[in-house]
Amino acid sequence: MTTQQEFGTGILARVTKQTYWMLALTACLALAVAVPFGVSIFLDRDASNIPLFALVVWACVPGVSAAFFTCQQRTRDLDDSPFAAFFYGLRRNTVGSLALSVPVVGLGGLTAFNAAYGAAAGVPSGFMWAGVGITIVALVWLSHALHIHSQFTFRWRDVARLGMYYVTAAPLVSLGALSLWVFSLGIVYLTSDGVLLLLGGVVAFLLWRNALPLLADVQQRFVV
Repeated sequence: MTTQQEFGTGILARVTKQTYWMLALTACLALAVAVPFGVSIFLDRDASNIPLFALVVWACVPGVSAAFFTCQQRTRDLDDSPFAAFFYGLRRNTVGSLALSVPVVGLGGLTAFNAAYGAAAGVPSGFMWAGVGITIVALVWLSHALHIHSQFTFRWRDVARLGMYYVTAAPLVSLGALSLWVFSLGIVYLTSDGVLLLLGGVVAFLLWRNALPLLADVQQRFVV
């Protein structure tokens, strides 16, 4: 005797729901970064505009943080609207994510500026490569900090400390985050930032999945 399967629980239904959710997340992320992305379209791809591109990247950070929050919310309620979760996360995380990302975006802009004009200005190559290395570590730290800030209500200084701690305490997560960020930068460099925008939901989801061991460890060790 066979039992009748409940409507909406089959493989096709689950794939359809996941596809819809991913498209909705991508749409939310695109809406959140629409203004800075629109500004970037009118900027010449010239080294003199590096400070402006840094501001564009900085303005996109809250959208990324909200996407991480939305991914985590889905684990708590599969039927939760991605739109409602995303824009709640955007309101919740904007100030903190902008504050956390200021030093990293500034450092990245300075490193890019040195790479573009350092040789002409006589800046030693060792200094520029040191800047690249520090920027890479800072990017991984920011990725961890955004994940923690997006899911927990710690103080900013505690988020900063935990983010730095997990750079070395969770090496596989750090390596995975770095790989995905490099992949994202490669998409922009080889194609355009519009292609990355179309893949934004997928990239954010993969970054969140990569950070799950870190988030689980934070939950177990630092949440009462």
